[in-house]
Amino acid sequence: MGPFDAAIERHVAWTLPDPVAAFSALASRLPLPAASSCSKGSWGGEGPLVEVKDGIVGASSTGSGVTRAITTGRIREASVRRLPLAATTTPAPFVDAVLAAGWRAVQLERLLDVEWAAEQREPWPLGRADRRPRYAIVAEA
Repeated sequence: MGPFDAAIERHVAWTLPDPVAAFSALASRLPLPAASSCSKGSWGGEGPLVEVKDGIVGASSTGSGVTRAITTGRIREASVRRLPLAATTTPAPFVDAVLAAGWRAVQLERLLDVEWAAEQREPWPLGRADRRPRYAIVAEA
């Protein structure tokens, strides 16, 4: 496979046992200059009311699959503990992994429109309670 002009990743990096190695391997397949975009969410939640919000959402049968799986324990805790980006509460660990892999010109953008759209698909108040910050991380290999 490769080389590629660009790479886009969406909600996969949290599943990587060694994200720095994966981002490094991806960079080696991209011709210079090349760009990569990662779409991430703080699935562990942010803010002081995360546990309360997760309790409300957990009592419902609707909501996002990844968030629900983590907050209700359907993904084995032992497996998640081996994934360094699985329970992040900020985008900082993702940015750190990209930087450690040697990527340059890293930019972080909050995806408020994506958050809003995800919120709208759930009935009130579940959409608001289940809202997680989402980000785009754009960098050059």
